[in-house]
Amino acid sequence: MQTAWQQQQQSELQQIAKAIDQTYPNWARGELGNGIERFYILGDRIQERLLYEHLAVWQRQFIHWELSLGEMLPPYHFV
Repeated sequence: MQTAWQQQQQSELQQIAKAIDQTYPNWARGELGNGIERFYILGDRIQERLLYEHLAVWQRQFIHWELSLGEMLPPYHFV
């Protein structure tokens, strides 16, 4: 039972990465730490509201993950 749940969770993680890639071409995956996956999206502040809308859709779609947005990072973080 736990193995099936873990497999589903990993499958959803790949789907999350694909959804981000299709919507936001400028992104990077952060290092895993304490069981937390991080995705960094380089985007325009003007489209921040749209990002929250995408997050809500993804949260409903990928139920095995708790999705949230952290604080904004400066653009040089992506260099």
